Amino acid sequence: MRTRFSVSGLAMLLVMSFVAPTVAAEPPVSPSAFVSELARKAPLFMSSRTLSSVDRQRRLEGLLEEYFDMPWIARFVLGHFWQGANEPDRRKFTTVLRDVLARTYSDRFTRYNNESFRVTSQRELDADNTVVYSDVGDPVLGDQAKVEWRVVRKDRYRIIDMSIAGASMAKVMHDDFGSYLKRNGGDLPNLIRELKAKLSAEKAG
Repeated sequence: MRTRFSVSGLAMLLVMSFVAPTVAAEPPVSPSAFVSELARKAPLFMSSRTLSSVDRQRRLEGLLEEYFDMPWIARFVLGHFWQGANEPDRRKFTTVLRDVLARTYSDRFTRYNNESFRVTSQRELDADNTVVYSDVGDPVLGDQAKVEWRVVRKDRYRIIDMSIAGASMAKVMHDDFGSYLKRNGGDLPNLIRELKAKLSAEKAG
């Protein structure tokens, strides 16, 4: 199965480029502060060249669980196919989606630093939903992109989506996986098996 990660890939690369391990601290007081905090902590992890590819991937899997609402993202990505899935398959897809994202970007995270990132503003959609606007520069190419982070407040802040150049990461993945499921009769277990096989093949390679 060929999976189209072009826009969502860049988006997730930018997301993960600003995430670092948790440390004991007061929780951020606003969505903007939450996103800025991730950017400040990023060099502690992303600039480390002592981590192996496997360790980096495992760290990223943990960070996705910690900072992103993976169940929400998985549910959105599957759309109406989520409603027809049983609970075990929902959990399996959420896990394999996390693993696919971590594997895809685990070797690409030393390129950015906190000086490449700047929060510019935020806009409240409602009491618990905020869009945080930021500029992200590429230290190598010198390019700059405007990135929007969708932050929700539940037990604490979590990221559920981001957009770059107007393209939503969650929407791109929704279209990608939804297209696959439509072509294959909505067979979610088969999609899960194919994604797992792809992960195994890449690990073996």
